[in-house]
Amino acid sequence: MIEVPLISIVVICYNQQETIARTLDSILAQKTKYLFEIIIGEDASTDGYTRLVCNEYALKFPKIIKLLPAAPNKGLMKNYSDCLKECRGKYIATCTGDDWWHNPNKLQLQVDFLEQHPQYGVVHTEADIYNTVTKETYQNRLPRNCPEGNAVETMFKINFIYAISAMFRKDLLQYANFEEWIKLGFVAEDHAMWLAFAPHTSFHYMPVSTITYSSSPESASRSTSLDKRLKFIKGICSIQLYFYQSQLPQAPSYRSLILFQKKWLIHEILVKKDYPRLKEYGASFFVRLLPYHYYIFSRILLKVKTIRLRSKGKTSIEFM
Repeated sequence: MIEVPLISIVVICYNQQETIARTLDSILAQKTKYLFEIIIGEDASTDGYTRLVCNEYALKFPKIIKLLPAAPNKGLMKNYSDCLKECRGKYIATCTGDDWWHNPNKLQLQVDFLEQHPQYGVVHTEADIYNTVTKETYQNRLPRNCPEGNAVETMFKINFIYAISAMFRKDLLQYANFEEWIKLGFVAEDHAMWLAFAPHTSFHYMPVSTITYSSSPESASRSTSLDKRLKFIKGICSIQLYFYQSQLPQAPSYRSLILFQKKWLIHEILVKKDYPRLKEYGASFFVRLLPYHYYIFSRILLKVKTIRLRSKGKTSIEFM
């Protein structure tokens, strides 16, 4: 009789020959009484070695690891979607080929919570941040001010979940339409999923660090290029607007959503000090007149907010 694993772990990777073994080792080191499987989506790496490493692990652990067949490059959304189709577990977790799980009790902690709290569908944790340039690791000493339970309104403002820290119930995938999302060119599979899940389940944050997230200056979400950053933010904004149409009246007002998106784009321009582009994105006359002073003022306001949160033993999700 074939035993079905309770947990499925999706690992997506591309050109990560230096780190994929660390990722897989960290998952295999999990201390849990539950059976789990690992589904690897290696997306036609060009480095010549990433797939070789994945294949070695699949041959070494045939009862745990399934490596999807080689195929032409699919892109993030299609690769992730194909991996999800192979998952047999009641619960699904994710890791990427340059990140790792440093807490060996991650799976046990999350499954125990979900088994005991059926009203919750998504559980996520705190994270350490590894800077790939400086080789330094940042550890958040205080829990973030993440929403508990209903996460719809906050998720429209910011994706407060480190995707590789999360675990969710597989049955929530009935609300995810990856085929349509791929056609629409969505840039982030995790933000889309959380927005799709949010009206149907509760979210729980565990203030314990279980994963290490690699922060690269040239990743899509943290690029040093203003054009790339604006393109990514516009992509997230399109996802938010897509779900706005389907989640009324739980979604925030259309006006507040548009104002938030506008403020987000203007903030990025101010950070990069590319002031001539402020008019292009509808910045007010005052902001265009005194851009530096406006930016400093906004940072002071955020600092005050952070101090207030720290006095309550928490820190802001806006620092993600």
